[in-house]
Amino acid sequence: MNIVNPANHAVGVSLYLEPRYSGEEAEIETKIIVGQRHGDWKWALNLTHAVEWEDNLRAFEGEFGASFGIARRIGKQWSVGVEALSITKLPDYKMFESTAVYLGRWRAIARKMVGHADGAAAGVRTQLGRRERRCAQSRPGAQ
Repeated sequence: MNIVNPANHAVGVSLYLEPRYSGEEAEIETKIIVGQRHGDWKWALNLTHAVEWEDNLRAFEGEFGASFGIARRIGKQWSVGVEALSITKLPDYKMFESTAVYLGRWRAIARKMVGHADGAAAGVRTQLGRRERRCAQSRPGAQ
């Protein structure tokens, strides 16, 4: 859902919600997307939170993410760009399990078919680093 239209403002803001349910598992993913286009250039910042329930909805895990990408149109139908992505996992929201950082490049093609803008993107992401970190948990009776 567009909250601020980038065609009418310096920066655009959109909200995204995607629920998923498959009987034994469920997930809710939310995003805040901020971005803009300037001539042949476009950029976007995505802030993501997801919670996933597994094991017949008895166990859950949180995930926070942030990504930033910038691209340039190089022809009528082609764009090239780079993207950085960071993902942090939090089992039961009690500790940080891991954080991974990726950097990638991609190419995209867009074609108009029957009046609709359709397109595809392909890319390669390289994991720049991964940090495993366990945070202390408070236990009943522990001081």
